[in-house]
Amino acid sequence: MEHAKSALHMWANKNNIQLSYSYEAVGPMHCPSFQGKLSVYVKELGRNLMAREAASTKQSASKSCALSIVRQMFHLGVFEVIQLLITYLTFCVFIGKF
Repeated sequence: MEHAKSALHMWANKNNIQLSYSYEAVGPMHCPSFQGKLSVYVKELGRNLMAREAASTKQSASKSCALSIVRQMFHLGVFEVIQLLITYLTFCVFIGKF
C-alpha cells in the first residue's frame, strides 16, 4: 500500500495538486478506529475521485485511501501499468533500494 501512496503523491506533485487527507475517529475511546477521506480532482477525467477507508491507525487509513484512488485511476485509464512500474522504480532509486 505504501507504494500506491508514493505513486499517488508523485502524480500529484507532477500535476501540481495538493493532496489533503481528513480523518475522523470512530468507535470507543479505548480502541478507536480512524476513517480517512481523500478527494482528488483529476483533470484528465474532469471530475473528483473519492476514497473513504477505515483502519486502526491514521497512517493505515491514508495508505488505504491512496490505494483506492490509484485503483480508480488505473481502471479509468489515468494510470497505466507501465506508469505505475516506472513510478515505483523511480521511488526505489530515490530511497536507495537500487
